[in-house]
Amino acid sequence: MEKIREVMNGISELQPAQKPSDSEALRNQQSPESGKTKAEIIEQEGENEYIAAVKRAMKDQIGMRYVKYFKESEIEQRELLNVKIRDLIYPGKGILLTGQVGTGKTMDMIYIFQKVLQYEKGNRNLLYHAEAFVEKKIRYYFMPSLFEKLHFAEKAPLAEYVLLDDWGREYSEPFALERFECLIEDVYRNKNVSLVITTNLNLSQFKNRNGWLRIVDRLREICSWVDIEGKSRRHK
Repeated sequence: MEKIREVMNGISELQPAQKPSDSEALRNQQSPESGKTKAEIIEQEGENEYIAAVKRAMKDQIGMRYVKYFKESEIEQRELLNVKIRDLIYPGKGILLTGQVGTGKTMDMIYIFQKVLQYEKGNRNLLYHAEAFVEKKIRYYFMPSLFEKLHFAEKAPLAEYVLLDDWGREYSEPFALERFECLIEDVYRNKNVSLVITTNLNLSQFKNRNGWLRIVDRLREICSWVDIEGKSRRHK
């Protein structure tokens, strides 16, 4: 019996190591130009496509001027915003940025936009085109334009992250306001939606607007208030 074991062990040692499959070998083959494997090149191409899609989405949704002049180094309250963003990542919460005209609230919103999509990048289903994924994740609305949509009974789709810019500038006629109240109610009920809001209103003005009581009551529960201090940066 011992002899048989020795013979079997000898045979197993003589057997060649299992070869990787052709597809695996191809993925691990290095490119002579870049020194990267095919798998690494594919991953980098996907990363580049995603970054480009995020930039296009920001330009399309928020506007070329804001994106062109955005500099992360000029976001003065990065540490505070990072803490709030961590809160935002948990579904059903939000950030409400308030401050005087020109203090950089929309730039802060772009910063949040980028950070959220950096966080979400790892969750990207590769069956989605990068732009479709970004659109599924984030919806930006300029409040006057949103209320115009609501006034004409147009749809205002939600996403996992909804950005409402310049709260307080909208013309809130009764029909549009009623539809907006329904939209906020949908956000409130849906724990998979988070909000980022910018406004020039102070807390007292925000709380005491006629006809907005039900809306404000819900938002004060789910949103964290952040004051952006300083003077306008547009006229340095």
